[in-house]
Amino acid sequence: VVTYLHETKEIEIKLWPNPVGSQLNLQYDKPVKELKLYDQLMREIRPYWNNNGSFYTIDMNGLRRGIYHLRINGMNVKHRFLKL
Repeated sequence: VVTYLHETKEIEIKLWPNPVGSQLNLQYDKPVKELKLYDQLMREIRPYWNNNGSFYTIDMNGLRRGIYHLRINGMNVKHRFLKL
């Protein structure tokens, strides 16, 4: 089940599951080089570099419960999800 879909002229992104437990999955229609994870206060948690093409899985183990945001390729498109 896709729980988030964002489509702009730049990129279409699917993000699931939301809320997330141990893994967050992302799928996109164009190459993504950099993903940045932020906490709810928009403090950067960690960057990720993707070499897998159109699919990426982020390990969420070790992160506290709460709201997180993803920024993709430095675009102003941000994605919000809940960590359980």
